[in-house]
Amino acid sequence: MNALAVLRRTRGLTQEDVGRATGIRPKTLSDYEHGLRPTPQNLVKLAQFFRVAEQDAARLLREVPGEVFDDLPRAVLEL
Repeated sequence: MNALAVLRRTRGLTQEDVGRATGIRPKTLSDYEHGLRPTPQNLVKLAQFFRVAEQDAARLLREVPGEVFDDLPRAVLEL
């Protein structure tokens, strides 16, 4: 799972929520969360939405180690 998916889930957001706010289709967001590289324009939109500095936007795509993900509270993961 990449940082984009973790940020979305820990904030209690669905792909539809992010899609409405950014104008990016939920299916496209799912693709990004599963490894497809976003267009530069969409990466900027996601960085702005998640309040990540644009120069750090690529960090949204980095994989999150399983052990980090496993440490997140179960209730957060089920949102």
